[in-house]
Amino acid sequence: MIISTHIFSRPELYQKLLETAKRQLEWCRNADWEQEETEKQLAELVEARQALIEQISALDQGPLSPEEKQIVEEIIVIDSQSTKLMADFKNQFIRKLHKVKQVARTTKAYNPEAVQTEGYFIDRRE
Repeated sequence: MIISTHIFSRPELYQKLLETAKRQLEWCRNADWEQEETEKQLAELVEARQALIEQISALDQGPLSPEEKQIVEEIIVIDSQSTKLMADFKNQFIRKLHKVKQVARTTKAYNPEAVQTEGYFIDRRE
């Protein structure tokens, strides 16, 4: 991640946060949730957003301008869509996990572990 030395105004930071939220939503829509790379990409987007939020927090905390309010409202809508997509994936993953566990229980029930019927025992005590 490239760190910029340019100091942005609060509206510019909110705009960058909006752009990052849009990228995250687009990424959630197109993500292949089965890949490990997906988790890394999501973490990078979250880190970028967190850095922007920290920069905004460090600035003057006066009241929001109408432009900033509109941007924040857009971010909230986009975040709710992203959250819904991620929650849907989580539920889908949980269903798959339950199915795998159920198959494992069924397999174990119909194919019990082998019982040793032959063999010998060596008593090493004298």
